[in-house]
Amino acid sequence: MMKGEGTNVMIYCYSVQSPFWTKRINEETLDVLFTQDKENTIMYKRDPDKRYVILPDSSLVIRNASVSDSGIYYCKHSPVVNLTVFPLKGGVSGVERGLMFGGVGLAGLVFLLATVAAGRVIVHRA
Repeated sequence: MMKGEGTNVMIYCYSVQSPFWTKRINEETLDVLFTQDKENTIMYKRDPDKRYVILPDSSLVIRNASVSDSGIYYCKHSPVVNLTVFPLKGGVSGVERGLMFGGVGLAGLVFLLATVAAGRVIVHRA
């Protein structure tokens, strides 16, 4: 599966028992992501942005995928998908796009307020 950086990825794995997700990065490295029992999810990978989510059907969602998320994902020791996340080539991520349009909107608002203020000054002096 190939996905662009910044997209959301859903990896399906139906399991009646507690899911156990791992990721193989290369031949020697196996990264344990998390396991879940009936009440708790135990994270093994630091995830301060809460990008990894396990769904009720045991599927894994990776929000805002990055190149470092690439690898072979295993659910209960069975390979499910070989994920390749490719970087945006000169493109703009969703966050960057939001910041740019937010900045343009803010500049437009400041211009409008300055125009209104200048108009009031002109009317007040007349």
